[in-house]
Formats: sequence, structure tokens, C-alpha cells
Amino acid sequence: MLRPIRRDIYHSSGQGFYVFRNFLGPDVATHMQRFWSDLDPMLIHRTLPSEGIKALFNGCPDYSYGKQHGDHRGFLNFFWNHPADEVSYAVAMQVQWLRNRVMGKAPQADIFPLNGRAVSYRAVISMRGKVVTRPHRDFDGDDWIRDPSKLQATLFLCTPGADYTGDGFTLETNGGDSVRFGHEVPVACGDLVLWRYSNHHSVLNVESSGDQCGFIRLLFPIEDIAAQPIPAETISTEPLPEDGGAPSQRPFWEAFLLRVKATPLGQRVLVPIWHRVRTH
Repeated sequence: MLRPIRRDIYHSSGQGFYVFRNFLGPDVATHMQRFWSDLDPMLIHRTLPSEGIKALFNGCPDYSYGKQHGDHRGFLNFFWNHPADEVSYAVAMQVQWLRNRVMGKAPQADIFPLNGRAVSYRAVISMRGKVVTRPHRDFDGDDWIRDPSKLQATLFLCTPGADYTGDGFTLETNGGDSVRFGHEVPVACGDLVLWRYSNHHSVLNVESSGDQCGFIRLLFPIEDIAAQPIPAETISTEPLPEDGGAPSQRPFWEAFLLRVKATPLGQRVLVPIWHRVRTH
């Protein structure tokens, strides 16, 4: 069962992703779409601090950002809190178990911050925007060398074309081609996509009208979780990564080195040399 899935995701001739079609039944998918679409970010969740995800700590509340009728809003939910929506909590747990199985990890890995990291199930709603998530890679360079199996999950709670128009979620395949979900790759509300975090990806050119719900999805980033609250004055402020990946702003030389380390030459030659030098 897992072998063809892993081949599609990881093999050099594979796509770099796998679509679990109808992961949610129609009733569950519709419920989750309506719940997150109608939920006021200020009703249940706390406002995400200006420090963004760097302010997360063990036992922190669920957070939200954006405005109810704005272009972009999101809800960061954690398994240690009473859920805003019991159905979403149960579905998110199943997605995390499945992702761990595909990656070859223990089913319960990263559900709670036993090792300083834990998953959040993040509901994200994008109504419009030219560059919703900038084109980038996550967990490349040194992070890729340590764990090349890392996957992100996108649970579609909308149907491209019906609920929004535009390019939407775009991903580079293992072969270097670019595909758009809802165009080259058909997807619908209730479909789950597991995809390689280190492949180039973005969310672009989203547009929705007043009677459309927009691009609604659940993402499952693995967050760094501090053991206790960190004083705000000790945290540098960075924009929230909208797809749960790396912060969107880096110093020039750090960004340049990450791009070099992500190349085949960097992964096979430069990064191993750097690890040997650093450990001596």
C-alpha cells in the first residue's frame, strides 16, 4: 500500500506529491469549509503576537491572524487545546498519522512537543492576492541532508474554479516541471495532497468574488515549540510563513548560501564538507 505512494513522492521519476482523492466525505468536507469560512478570527482564537511563530510555546493558546473579511486570514490550532471544531481536530489527527506513516515515522510523532517541535493544523483562507505565498523551498540545504523525507500536507476545503479562480497552489515536480493544483492536477474539496517540502512551491494569483469562499485549505506545519513563554523583547519579528515553512525574509548571504546548498552540487559535495569541518 505505501510503496506506490512513496515512489510517487520520493523517486526521481515520481511527481513529488500524492493525491488522496475523497479523503473527506462530502458532508465532512462541507462542514469544515463552512466552519472555517464563517469563523470570526477574534471569536475563539487569540491574536497571533507580532513575533509570529517564534512566540509559540508548550501549552500556548490557538492563534489567528487577519480579518474576517480581509484578503487573507488563518487559524493556528494545536492538539493540546480544546478544539474550536471537533471534526477538524479528528481529521487533523488522521492526517498527521498518515503523513508519519508515509515518512516512515512513528504514528504519534510531532503531535505533542516532546522534542521541542509539534504540528499545528492551520486553517488558511485566501480570498485574493497576486503573491499569496512567494515561490520558495523549505527544509533544503542542511535540513534536507538531515531528513530528506519531510512532507507537507494540504487538505483542500474548496474546489478550484468553483470557489476561487487563478493559479492557486503551484508545485515543482521531482523532474523540474511546474504543476498547478486545480489545473494540471485535478483536485476538489475533500482531497488531501502529501508533497515534498523541499520542492519549489507557491500560491499565486488567487481571486474570488463575493459569493465564493476562496482558497480554503488545512496545512500541517511542524512548529518549533519553546518549553515556556519567551519574553517578546528577545524575539526578532519576522513575517508569518503562510504555508508553514521557512520565514519569508532572510539576510542576503544566508539566502544565497541556502540556494547554493540546495543545488545538486551543494547537497552532494559542499554540505558534507561543511558538516565535516564544523564537527572538527
